[in-house]
Amino acid sequence: MNIDPYFEVLVRTTKMKKLITLLLLLCTVVSYGQFGQSAFYKNDTLRIQSDVLEREVIIPLFLPMEHYYCNDQIQLPLILIFDSQHTLTFPYHLHSIDAMTTQVQMPASVVAGIPFGRDRTYLTSNRKREGEDMSGQQKMEAFLWEELIPAMEKNFHAYPKPILLGHSRSAYLVSWLMCQKPDSYAMTMAASGFYEPGFEEADALATLQAMKNGSSKFFFSNGTLREESTYQADYHMLSERLYQENVNDGWHYEEFFGAGHMANYQLSVPWALTTFFEPYAGVLDEWLFETLENNPPAANESVATLHADFKEVSNSLGVPAIPRVIHYFSIGSHYANNNAPKAWTDFMKDASEVYPKDYVYHYLLAEIAKEDGDVAGQQEHYTKARQALDSDIFLNAEDRGYAEEEVESIRP
Repeated sequence: MNIDPYFEVLVRTTKMKKLITLLLLLCTVVSYGQFGQSAFYKNDTLRIQSDVLEREVIIPLFLPMEHYYCNDQIQLPLILIFDSQHTLTFPYHLHSIDAMTTQVQMPASVVAGIPFGRDRTYLTSNRKREGEDMSGQQKMEAFLWEELIPAMEKNFHAYPKPILLGHSRSAYLVSWLMCQKPDSYAMTMAASGFYEPGFEEADALATLQAMKNGSSKFFFSNGTLREESTYQADYHMLSERLYQENVNDGWHYEEFFGAGHMANYQLSVPWALTTFFEPYAGVLDEWLFETLENNPPAANESVATLHADFKEVSNSLGVPAIPRVIHYFSIGSHYANNNAPKAWTDFMKDASEVYPKDYVYHYLLAEIAKEDGDVAGQQEHYTKARQALDSDIFLNAEDRGYAEEEVESIRP
């Protein structure tokens, strides 16, 4: 079993036998994902009968367990990946996102792929068809904001300030979209993009100059093989102009040595997401290796302090950031092991409110109530744990059997 480093820290620090068992169960889920199945995500499909594109669009979805477990008020980052019709690159991106979520490099996010058909060139261009007022790229913008994003927000806990990821022609589209609504996207990434008459380097430069103090971030990249030479020349020129104009914020440029056209896309997605979400990854890193070691908050202030940290991260990123299971267990166990059981209980109560459909927190709260002789509390959380477990879609048969035994062990 390959245990994530943060889980290793937690297992070393906790003295609770059943908590260790629960964590090993979680780690089993993580390692299970390494053999071809997702650790923290489920695949789904959204069908949109698009009035804008005048056809049905089938959107592949990659939904995190937080989507299924969280309360109705929670919103999660929305990542839109263009060119999901590619059967090699799109699954690769999903595996990258799954791995980075597992490793706490990024928050659990709602992911939607945007496929193109034979009309890809048209929909990523400023060309207008005869008799139409909108160009292909204008239609794609309307599809995003009038149909796709509202549907994602309404049905999948998606925050309506998306992250856009595109490559080659869809990188051109991403750059153009960013320039139309620069403050409407949390982050945009254009891998191996280019410019053409009607939308040129000067347009991107002017937008980045105007948004340099804004919350949106623009990432662009290229490889170095000869097939990347056109994109490399365009992006070198853009990055040099940005430096000359002293535009030092709001953008990141990377050149991947030895990468060709498709490899650059595969390398760029984890680079852009890791860089963008660095403040999120830093929360747990700071708590485990600095805050809890040197200056832990008072027990009765610990949960509020954690939420304050995530609020600061949310403001920095421009998208919601909330604690996950590893945050609650890692930080809460420190207080449990340092004679502050009330703080541990507070962490579990907070987690059960953020994720009311996750049986684990209710199970632990029922066990705490049982030890305290609180029969009413034990019954309440046993009932909630039972209901959550019955609807849990992430457990395989073996793990569900274990979970059934554990939940029934705290029946009043």
